[in-house]
Amino acid sequence: MRYAAAYLLSLIGGNPSPSLQSISTILSSVGIVCDEQKAYNVIQACQGKNVNEIIEQGLVKLESMSTVTTGVAVPLLPGPYLPPVSPPISRQSSVSSTGSGVGDLFGDG
Repeated sequence: MRYAAAYLLSLIGGNPSPSLQSISTILSSVGIVCDEQKAYNVIQACQGKNVNEIIEQGLVKLESMSTVTTGVAVPLLPGPYLPPVSPPISRQSSVSSTGSGVGDLFGDG
């Protein structure tokens, strides 16, 4: 996915034909070592397509992957993903007020 994202960034940035070098430059700017074969595969798959076509085909692939891997179709919703919020965990101290237990590990108190 990172190679497709780098290709799209290059395309959106005004490069009508992103190359291996442009993808490698984008990936290395965020500390990712470029695998030339993966980058080449993305270039071949996306060559001659505009941004909308690439994104449309990618969404179709993502939808098919979600039904295969989970068995449940997950619709792609617009907007940010918000994970479910769990209630905070209350912790009760296991150290007694007399200084024994974990709090008095080294005998200071």
